[in-house]
Amino acid sequence: MIENTPNLRFSSKSTSVYRIIDMLLMVVMLLLAMQINGIPYTKDYWLLLFANLAIFSYLGESMQLYRVLRAGQFTLRIMLLFAVLSIAFLLTVFMLFLMKEAETYSRLTLLSWYVLSLVSFIGWRLIYRKIKHQRYANGVGLRKVAIIGLTPSGLKLREQIEKHTEMGLKCIGFFDDRTEERLVEHSDLLIGKIQEAVEMAQRNEINKLYICLPLLAEKRIAKIIHELGDSTVDVLLVPDFLLKNLMHANVGSVGNIDTISVFESPCRALKSFTNEPLTYYSVPARSLASPLC
Repeated sequence: MIENTPNLRFSSKSTSVYRIIDMLLMVVMLLLAMQINGIPYTKDYWLLLFANLAIFSYLGESMQLYRVLRAGQFTLRIMLLFAVLSIAFLLTVFMLFLMKEAETYSRLTLLSWYVLSLVSFIGWRLIYRKIKHQRYANGVGLRKVAIIGLTPSGLKLREQIEKHTEMGLKCIGFFDDRTEERLVEHSDLLIGKIQEAVEMAQRNEINKLYICLPLLAEKRIAKIIHELGDSTVDVLLVPDFLLKNLMHANVGSVGNIDTISVFESPCRALKSFTNEPLTYYSVPARSLASPLC
């Protein structure tokens, strides 16, 4: 196996723009709510704005509002946005009551601010989603994807790419070292050898490279990762059934050897919970009983 293999880089879309737009909209919506209700711009409302922005940012990070969701989960993102924004405003209002400052602020202005913020947050996301889908439908901004390994997991990946066009991915084909005679069913999808895909990635002719080889091909996977360690292409490993299960397993150790738990007794936690207190109490109990013996 190749030593000093670089780590896989799992790409994720930058969410800094989302955060900036949300914060700017929250500022604008407060100013708009104050303008609608005829409230003068005072430092009290600016302090309230900064407090609400801080709470919203903290909740957004804690509840992973800006994380990359799976395709087809736009509704889930909207529900999460509604929850984060609602909790942020409720905590802000609750803080005002605790500090006995609620009478300083207009309730109608606060309610208008919340409604306008919610509508604007959802609205700009819907508009952006519509524009992005339209661009992808016209073939603009598509990212080229190559799949190494004409395997069942690779075929399922290609199916999902074609199904979820909103991801903006275009599969150019499969790369596999096996001959067409060994790939009777889907030989028409094969466009080259694995080394050709690596060379295309090094020339930046593709944007993403998915490795769909079985776990048994450890040396080949390590070689691919090693050769693409200094490239700008996103290299992603699609786990098979065994590796997918191990990803959720507990990591332990025996000395300096790492272990991964495949199966564990469901009573392990209960045994640890009951055995440790018994160990602690048995030492003083034996000490007290020793003079009696």
